[in-house]
Amino acid sequence: MAASITGFTAKEAIVSTMGVLANVAGDTENAANVASDVAAWFPSATAAFSFLLFNLLDSPCLAAISTMAQQMQSRKWFWFAIAFRNIFAYVVSLIVYQIGTFATGGKFTVGTAAEFLLLFVLLVLLFRPDPYKNQKVYFKRLVQAA
Repeated sequence: MAASITGFTAKEAIVSTMGVLANVAGDTENAANVASDVAAWFPSATAAFSFLLFNLLDSPCLAAISTMAQQMQSRKWFWFAIAFRNIFAYVVSLIVYQIGTFATGGKFTVGTAAEFLLLFVLLVLLFRPDPYKNQKVYFKRLVQAA
């Protein structure tokens, strides 16, 4: 959790925070000791993968966020974009964790059923036909003419 919070300033800070928490001291770092210390934080490989996936998909670093705020020029859409990225990252990570835990021998629970339902909804949204395909779009002509 602490590493994800520091990742808000820069994604590289996640690695350094995890190194500090694993008590890595500069030149004396031993890869086997660091790997075992970090592996002890996660109950399973699925949990570790979900953590990595969340940090991959959540909001970008502070510099990119400030650029987004400047380019969007709307507080409403800026905060929507930040909230959407974080909620999307959480939902995808939760789906991967629940289904991955079930696939590796866990019990089928209400949470697993809910995640299968969420996965189905995301796949339908991803692979649905384009609803605007047959509509006349006038701005396409303007863009192509320019």
